[in-house]
Amino acid sequence: KNIFNKFKIVVIDDVSTPLCELLYTGTPFILIDNELEFLSLNVKKKIKDLKKINIFFNDPKKASNFLNKNFNNLSYWWNNVKKSKSYISLKKELLPTTSNVISLNKKIQQISLNE
Repeated sequence: KNIFNKFKIVVIDDVSTPLCELLYTGTPFILIDNELEFLSLNVKKKIKDLKKINIFFNDPKKASNFLNKNFNNLSYWWNNVKKSKSYISLKKELLPTTSNVISLNKKIQQISLNE
């Protein structure tokens, strides 16, 4: 968790495990990706909603322009991002909650008992 504290911002280039890790740690990041077709429709919509808050870019030049223009104010931008509906919704969608983990554990136990 602490490794991300060393960076002002992290740039990722696809929807994969690092996205979940960054959401979990609350680390500032942007995502540059133009290949979202493998995602479920619900997750794809949530990722595309991140364009509104300048987290998701499908054009690297636009991402670069955003970073160059806002580099000195990234903490202000990120504080606004963390409060946005788009960010909160994606975080809820991709990160497991305690109740989901408990529910999964119960199902695994039930399966084990039935065997």
